[in-house]
Amino acid sequence: MEDLASVPESDSQADDDTLELIVPADVAPSSEGVPSTEGGNNSSPDKAEKGELSADMDVKGEVVLLDEAEMEAMIDSGRTLPLQPLMEDTVVSLESKRIEMVMRKPPVIRAFQRCNIGFVRTRNEDSSFIFTADTGGEEPLMPFGLYIVADGMGGHFAGHEASKSVSRLVAKQVMQRIYLPFLTDGSSAGPGEPVQEVMLDAIQSANKSIHSPDPEKDSGTTLTAALVFGRRLYIAHVGDSRAYVFENNELHLVTTDHSYVRRLQEAGQLTEEEAASHPHRNMLYMAVGQGGQLDVETFTRPLPKSGKLILCSDGLWGLVTEQMIKDVLSKEDASMPKMADELVDLALKAGGYDNITVIIVDFSLE
Repeated sequence: MEDLASVPESDSQADDDTLELIVPADVAPSSEGVPSTEGGNNSSPDKAEKGELSADMDVKGEVVLLDEAEMEAMIDSGRTLPLQPLMEDTVVSLESKRIEMVMRKPPVIRAFQRCNIGFVRTRNEDSSFIFTADTGGEEPLMPFGLYIVADGMGGHFAGHEASKSVSRLVAKQVMQRIYLPFLTDGSSAGPGEPVQEVMLDAIQSANKSIHSPDPEKDSGTTLTAALVFGRRLYIAHVGDSRAYVFENNELHLVTTDHSYVRRLQEAGQLTEEEAASHPHRNMLYMAVGQGGQLDVETFTRPLPKSGKLILCSDGLWGLVTEQMIKDVLSKEDASMPKMADELVDLALKAGGYDNITVIIVDFSLE
């Protein structure tokens, strides 16, 4: 919209010390100093001194010529030309945008976990970690969440120590290299380092950290780490803990078990039903802490606008079928604590032979 503007000298009628003022065509005459496009001479030096515009100014179409004295008097008095009223469609458009901003729901991530010892084990060799960042204000940060499940290898030296150390070492490195720089810089562009490389480095470092050449102190653990950054999911995985994505009432397994029976299934030598009862179903061919360079499974994929992410140890998925997990997650009136408790209860009712860990992440990223 036009309010006040000056134009270069282009007319022989304008003196060198004359300024031109653009006046909207629909500005009406005013007796209180607003420029008039009508003729007449009712100006006086007193009015000019008070900052009021005289009516006998030279008017050419929509251009009013002001000399410097009149302009300075107008500026000193704080007088300006009236603003043109907003058109009705402009007002409606601005109001619609304002309502849209007020009603827009911010991204939400909520997480809950359960880590149960079960009925048989004398100690809990599972470990879990959850971290969800939630910011608000004029410029909130992208949604961020880090979730980890580790299952220490039973029968090995200090499996519980292995799962605890690895989960926390990986979490520490990811937080230091991904989240803290992101938080400090306040950038909305995303992480400064490639997320998958950072997660891979973190697991390889943890693998070396807990490995012992002493066969009497052989130790190991599974590790499934999921990082939510904006609308993307990053996974780093070793062993047979699992990650699922639940969307549109469908449950999708997104990790691969690094187990002996899984290899037999891939080779077509075992069916899924046979694998579930195979005597070596818990035997792994890869775990963190076993030494050497690990072939860590890493990948990234987009997340749906809304859904759930589930991480769990084999103490859950080995006793609770995917259909049962799906049925629990499909209950719209159930809270996450209630869902987690129900999943653990199902595993306990099925025998509770192993430690049971589950993390449920509910997200709405519209």
